[in-house]
Amino acid sequence: MNGAGASKVIAKEPLTAALVEQWQAIGTLLTELTDTQWASATPLPGWRVHDIVSHLAGIEQMLSGIVPPVSVDGLTQLEHVRNPVGLYVERWVEAYRGSTSPQILEMYREITAHRASVLKAMTQLEFDTPTETLSGPVSYGRFMRVRLFDCWFHEQDIRDAVGIAGNETGPAAEYALAELLEPSGPGICEDGGLGHVVGGYPPLSSPGCAAVVPEPSITGIRSPSAVTMSLADGSCRTWPSPSDIPSGSSTATTVCVRGQIIP
Repeated sequence: MNGAGASKVIAKEPLTAALVEQWQAIGTLLTELTDTQWASATPLPGWRVHDIVSHLAGIEQMLSGIVPPVSVDGLTQLEHVRNPVGLYVERWVEAYRGSTSPQILEMYREITAHRASVLKAMTQLEFDTPTETLSGPVSYGRFMRVRLFDCWFHEQDIRDAVGIAGNETGPAAEYALAELLEPSGPGICEDGGLGHVVGGYPPLSSPGCAAVVPEPSITGIRSPSAVTMSLADGSCRTWPSPSDIPSGSSTATTVCVRGQIIP
């Protein structure tokens, strides 16, 4: 797993290279899309492809010290905005809803190129330094792994929306899985982690995702040797690897863990 998530110290390389490569992969995908595809609804409630790209660019702008260009006024009424983090993120999405797809793509390319140069200039010591995030303090390296997690999953959201499969293997997917395996994952939350895949995750109505995702394994991602989880009934179970968990493909696992849609 390229050392991703193996310890609290996350190596700057190859994580930085994987994140930059992920940004480029999204940019390449976006150049293939028509205006109609940019307007396609995604598995994320209330968001089109256009909105996902605005979100991705907006977070990198935030990390570059840019303040969201709109206030929260009126955004609390949106049905898909359910917590303070979601409200903050929606400010970026709302700000760029009137922009054209070429404008959003150019903004995305510019900010990710800037962020790539910033990351490449950082030292490992800076990568290990605690930093504040929307969900609390973590090392900057862990935060960048969350960024990679977010970007890879959102690429899959875009691909799902436009019907273009791809990029389910490789370093970005492996780092995303490392984040899922983190007890506080996915994306740094108090009760996250891959255990939700088996134990159930709101708003799923079934006892667990295994009941609604019949495929036999997580495919396309190399995995660590064993995973032990607490199940919804309070019991524990150990699998030799995540690929032995009855929870479906990597993208099916994504929607299950994040509670976006019922596969």
